Amino acid sequence: MKLTDEQAEIVDAARDLDRPLRIRAFAGTGKTTTLLAIARTRKTRGARGLYLAFNRSIAEESQPKFAGTGVTARTMHALARRAVGERVRELIPGRARCVMDAGVLRRIPVPQGWNMYRLGGAVARTMAGYCASDDPEITRDHAVAALTAMVGDPETLPPGPARGRASAATRQLADGVTEMTRDWLAQSEASGTYTHDMYLKALERNPALCARAFAGQQYVMIDEAQDLNPVQSSILEQSGLPLVAVGDSYQQIYAWRGAEDALDRFGGDEFLLTGSFRFGAAVARAGMDILASRPDGGPDQALRGLGPGPIEGWVGPKGGVICRTNAGVIEASLDLSARGLSIHIDNFDHIVTEVESLDALRLGRREEIRSQAVQRFASWEEACAEAEYGPDGEMARLVTLVEDDGLEQIRGLERWMQRAGEPVVTICTGHRSKGLEWPAVRLWSDFTSIDELHDRFSEAHERGRLARVQAMEAWNVCYVAATRAMYRLVLSPDLQASLKAETARRQAAHAPGNDGPGV
Repeated sequence: MKLTDEQAEIVDAARDLDRPLRIRAFAGTGKTTTLLAIARTRKTRGARGLYLAFNRSIAEESQPKFAGTGVTARTMHALARRAVGERVRELIPGRARCVMDAGVLRRIPVPQGWNMYRLGGAVARTMAGYCASDDPEITRDHAVAALTAMVGDPETLPPGPARGRASAATRQLADGVTEMTRDWLAQSEASGTYTHDMYLKALERNPALCARAFAGQQYVMIDEAQDLNPVQSSILEQSGLPLVAVGDSYQQIYAWRGAEDALDRFGGDEFLLTGSFRFGAAVARAGMDILASRPDGGPDQALRGLGPGPIEGWVGPKGGVICRTNAGVIEASLDLSARGLSIHIDNFDHIVTEVESLDALRLGRREEIRSQAVQRFASWEEACAEAEYGPDGEMARLVTLVEDDGLEQIRGLERWMQRAGEPVVTICTGHRSKGLEWPAVRLWSDFTSIDELHDRFSEAHERGRLARVQAMEAWNVCYVAATRAMYRLVLSPDLQASLKAETARRQAAHAPGNDGPGV
């Protein structure tokens, strides 16, 4: 494949083996092609390198592509597992039951509604937060963050019993949870019983292990750098190797699980990939309109549509319906199946668990609640209160679904998928759509207006940096979803109308002779 001028410039710069590079690549702009060209160029100089992928499926798919280039494709966890090696005698999931089995829980005063299982969940969440950080020790801040995720943020909950319980949980449990998490870490290191997150953190904490992980390599290429968490960034920095970091800051959508944009953290000369081979001018324009409506005005550079390419021999569903929420996935699935369309519902088991848990909460069967998101509610009334006051409408949709006998409807969807045959449409959330593409894409109606996104951002502004980052990511999710389309993109009515109005306002503000308000 002939390289674009942007790609050729990057590959030419990469001939210097000691030169770190940062590549900001818009959606569909040929990241893998560029990295392969870098690997081939460096192979001619005898260089060996690593390509670190976001997940195992991408790593496995990429390894044959890098054959003969001197580059090995792995995930960060696979790299760590090989280095930590014999220290890991047993792998366990990071769940409440594992904490309880470890015997580190202690009887401490707990708020009403808490038990040892829930306390174990708080310890497990605290450990996960610590392991995702680049902090040297487990602190009270990790416990507070875990408890807030479980019971809600006392600073943002509406006045009432829920806020009081959240405040009491943080006040009464944070110190004890911190100590129990430290005990669990010490016991795990002594026994060799680790979660996946724990052995990744062990690599970061031990310079000798880190050196072992990168032995024999001369450079590292890291994909999706905008979604690295701090511990992963720290490991890469400790390697001491020149990095080729590739990512798109406008596809950062995982701040809620600790991701930070490492493109701003790593050094090196910066290059751009702006020409997308996935789609043409219309989809590129929609993506840019979404980003330009962000509070910061979006990128200075324009996304260009160089495609789409031919789709002869396309395998799988030709359409994707992308929703903002799991509740939207259910609504879209019910709507399309009622029309007789054969569908595939992505992450269906997780969605069923959410609805089943809410139904169990409504019926007072707490022992049947398997969803962590639902476990934080003390009662059905509390869930209904969040449905009324919640910031994004997700709980309102789910509560309405459960009240309208939605569980039976969902079970009907399962039966429909089994008998409807080969799916023609995939239904998923914006987060789950990342890395995928379809000839035609529709954004579901739960992608709301730009005005609503601005309202949420304004409200988050008072709650600190992380809340602002998460609110800004709402634009990024829209951008990710829209740029999954190859030929045809249909936006939700509210989003389309608000984008049109926003674009008109922006164009009027920049029209010749408009110098803005007087002073």
